[in-house]
Amino acid sequence: MADGVDAAVDHVEASGDQEMVNRANAETHREQLPARDDSVLPGSERGESSDPLPMLVEFAPIIVVKSTSNGHRPRMAAKDARVARKTPKRARGSSPSLLKPFARRRRLTPAARLGPLLSPNLQAVESATEERPASSQLISEAPPTPRARSKPLALLVAMRPGEWIKNILVFAGLVFAKKFDQPAQVADVIFTFIAFCAVASAGYLFNDLSDIEHDRRHPDKRFRPIAAGEIQPSVAWATAALLAVIGIDFALIGVSLEVAALVALYGLATVAYSLGLKRLVIIDVMTIASLFILRVVAGAVAVEAHASPYLLVCTAMLALFLGFTKRRQEAILEARALPAGSSRRASSSGDPGEAGIPPGPAGPSSITRPVLEHYSVPFLDQMVSMVTAAAIISYIIYAINSPHIGSKMLATAPSVLYGIFRYLYLIYDREDTRPTATILIEDPGMIFAGVTWVASALVMLYAVG
Repeated sequence: MADGVDAAVDHVEASGDQEMVNRANAETHREQLPARDDSVLPGSERGESSDPLPMLVEFAPIIVVKSTSNGHRPRMAAKDARVARKTPKRARGSSPSLLKPFARRRRLTPAARLGPLLSPNLQAVESATEERPASSQLISEAPPTPRARSKPLALLVAMRPGEWIKNILVFAGLVFAKKFDQPAQVADVIFTFIAFCAVASAGYLFNDLSDIEHDRRHPDKRFRPIAAGEIQPSVAWATAALLAVIGIDFALIGVSLEVAALVALYGLATVAYSLGLKRLVIIDVMTIASLFILRVVAGAVAVEAHASPYLLVCTAMLALFLGFTKRRQEAILEARALPAGSSRRASSSGDPGEAGIPPGPAGPSSITRPVLEHYSVPFLDQMVSMVTAAAIISYIIYAINSPHIGSKMLATAPSVLYGIFRYLYLIYDREDTRPTATILIEDPGMIFAGVTWVASALVMLYAVG
């Protein structure tokens, strides 16, 4: 019985081989005919058949042999060799489509071999399932697809209203000078707050315009309206200039010339930071701290109060604390973006090849803040520890020597301590990489610390004091 089956299989293979030789000879004869323009002829007149069933029926015995041979490939390999010997050399070289079913050496199931014959669309499915590069390699310098936002909304997002919370420091002079119950002084501080918000938004627009190429290579910043192409640079320039003029005018007309001068100095400092100071190690964070001090001083000048030196020192230490922790966040993100074995030490200009790092997503082009090449995580950890201790000690000294209620101000110290410890917990333990302003206004612990500090300060100053 087994001999009969083997004989039937050999007969099927021989028939298939002879048929393939005849088809190869016919193809050779067709190539010897005069050339003609087949581009205007239908597929049937060009000798091609759009119906896959004849081909399927013709190769059905071969498929049956492969699927019933229990994985024995020597029989099929021998048959391929016999067909190659019997086919004329010219036919083999000129008709690759004829021998294509026999030339494929990949281990495919019978269903996979029938796929190209039954449906040409399966090739598109196969190409769609090919391996794709990692998502981090898809970040290029080209602007990403803009989000579905209107122009006014995109412009408002580019102004970063969430960062305006930092300008609340202008109310520090009003609270600690015990002038919260004077409407005129409250109005002056409100005008000062609006002026700083306008100038700060102008500075953010200017910074995004100067950093547009770096932002387009950042996984998150590339979706900013200017980097994403939602706002034209000319519109951003005009809006930044208009906001700067509005902010200075608000301070000049609504408050005083001194406050307007401080607001203008704040704007110049932000421009200097965007143009070059942010690329200088340590000086970049100190510049950020000076911007916080300017807010406190302007608020004190607006209410005609004297800013305590201890309060200014505490503000500077807290600003340095926020600045160095943010640099640590960015350094961690940059280190994770680079592949294993790559160095984060690249040129400050971001030019490829200067530090042995190849260009591209894993090279210097992916370093979105050049100053990070000078910061290491251990160094930043030491700086954070130093400024944290300095901020706590300076606030305790200020609370003991409060000009109005003396040491009773120590009642606000627990909220300050909890806020600092909570922020460190988010940065180190939870590895929170959100912007500073986002953490301050969204984290429940930070909100609790801020609310309890304001409440305790008001109670101590206006009730107990």
